[in-house]
Amino acid sequence: MDSQQLSIKDALHLAKKHAKAGNHRSARDIYQRILAVHPNHTGAKRGLKKLPADIPSGDSFKADMTNLTDMYARGDLESALRLANTLCRKHKTQPMPFSLKGAILTHMDKQSEAIKAYKKAIKIDENYLDPWINLGMAQMLNNQMDEAFVTYLHVIKKSPDNIPALINLGRIYSTRGQYKAAQNCYERALTQSPKAVEALAGLGAVLCQLGKEKRALTLLREAVDLKPDYTEARVDFGVTLRQMNLFTASLEQLSTAVELEPESSNANLQLALSLTALDRQEEAIPHYESSIAHSPGGSNPTASHLLAIARGESHELPPEGYVETLFNGYAARFDKSLVGDLQYQMPTLLGGMLQTAIGERKFNRGIDLGCGTGLAGPLLRDRVDSLVGVDLSPKMLEKASERNLYDELVVSDIVNYVNEMETTADLVTCTDVLVYIGNLKPLFDAVAEKTPANAIFVITTEKLNEEKEDFRLLSTGRYTHSEDYILRVATEAGFTVKYSEEAPLRRELKAWLTGGYYFLERDST
Repeated sequence: MDSQQLSIKDALHLAKKHAKAGNHRSARDIYQRILAVHPNHTGAKRGLKKLPADIPSGDSFKADMTNLTDMYARGDLESALRLANTLCRKHKTQPMPFSLKGAILTHMDKQSEAIKAYKKAIKIDENYLDPWINLGMAQMLNNQMDEAFVTYLHVIKKSPDNIPALINLGRIYSTRGQYKAAQNCYERALTQSPKAVEALAGLGAVLCQLGKEKRALTLLREAVDLKPDYTEARVDFGVTLRQMNLFTASLEQLSTAVELEPESSNANLQLALSLTALDRQEEAIPHYESSIAHSPGGSNPTASHLLAIARGESHELPPEGYVETLFNGYAARFDKSLVGDLQYQMPTLLGGMLQTAIGERKFNRGIDLGCGTGLAGPLLRDRVDSLVGVDLSPKMLEKASERNLYDELVVSDIVNYVNEMETTADLVTCTDVLVYIGNLKPLFDAVAEKTPANAIFVITTEKLNEEKEDFRLLSTGRYTHSEDYILRVATEAGFTVKYSEEAPLRRELKAWLTGGYYFLERDST
């Protein structure tokens, strides 16, 4: 079998044809080659088990490889590993024993040892692609994404249409937020094999990130229909449905995903988010808890933050990592979602309010705190000699850099950045950021410390109408602030309200969210 030309489906069909005709050796060879690339392929394992155990061998090497593959297919991993070690010593000039040893170790979740075995196979014959493909997978499982990226680029250079390599390159590009590159990889894989489930699901997830939910939904539905027990595809299907406000349908898919894989941290988190969207907080709690319990190191800032809310707890700031994680995953579709789908009003309204509040005034140095993708940049650029954007999310800043409006972009917590500024700023903006901060005093005090008299500090908030509270943490994970609290903290820090206005911020579930727009001026004292 030429594994570079046949799809897995066609290879399985050919193997079955050989087996039916009594060509057991040819069938076995095809199944073995499939398992060398896809160690867990159930169809190949099942087909291999159906073949007679006593196929005569013309030479020792083929017989040894047959015995090893059979043992591996039966799931006797410890015995298979012992035999693999023996055969690696016996056939030390052949790459296949080392490649199969790597596959066994990968299945035993011993990725570092598997990587060594694959590299030994490659050293023997660098043109043998199977260990290259499996090496990349072991590197991904070992969280060595950069190394896996290089490995799969090598495979694609040697075999441009290699489906496993294209799919895994797509996955790596996705983790990097390079969704267009990921889309290209998945589409190339689907050109070779239109029913490749992992490519269908991967492309669907990528298109969801790019805001193309309708096409994503079609692809993910097809992936789930082809492979109903594919948990990852069901999760992405459920997330896409939720993004389209189809909450009940989302809940159905995510509930099934958790049934399929109860210990999946992401499936539990996404199910909890859909339950929360339906205001079923009590039901969401155990799934937030499960998401945390099954996260690496038991740490999951998103689940921890939302679990506290579901329990009725409150805190002044989200857990460290929450905002960065949120916006790194949101960067690619941020502008479309916020401005297009949610009709975000700040870019439209702020320009006119600036003119009303400060006229044509120009500034020396502007700091755009929590700049995100740079939506405020066009409103600020002509008013300042120098403009700095600050944000926790590197991927949001990558988008901001594409606007070519900022003189400097800095990855940092905004309070830490202001506290460490060596140069003062006479214009500071902080729009659609305070919804992720409860206690505003540290920020206001820091800005006051680093701004001269008459400097302008522009903020927006989601309005809390209950004046008895300073701020409130909502089930969405965002904070709302009362106007009384804003004015009190501003006055205490040394600011005077130069202009303020209550106006729409954006839409949420078909209703407008009201916000406060405040233009604060630094006191002269």
